[in-house]
Amino acid sequence: MCDSCKRTFTLQDIHEQLSKDKNRCLVIINGLVCDLTDFVDEHPGGGDIIIRNNGKDVTSAFQCLHSRKTRFRVNDWAIGTFVDSLSELSSHNGIYKQ
Repeated sequence: MCDSCKRTFTLQDIHEQLSKDKNRCLVIINGLVCDLTDFVDEHPGGGDIIIRNNGKDVTSAFQCLHSRKTRFRVNDWAIGTFVDSLSELSSHNGIYKQ
């Protein structure tokens, strides 16, 4: 696991981050929260697609549309792990899972 992946985010956490900084671009890929803010202008498919999917889980589209080489870059963009509920967050921290 990448060092930055030790931090956990719920969907609410992601939306709070985005509301604090309107220029930030965060997406979920393979259970990782990825910061694509600095990549928007470089994206070969155009930055609009990243902006339209800001704050969303894009795993399925990402897997279908990107090369194996690009899929390996996910860890470079990862800033944490996505958990979709408080019970999963507790489990991730070793407390319990509902």
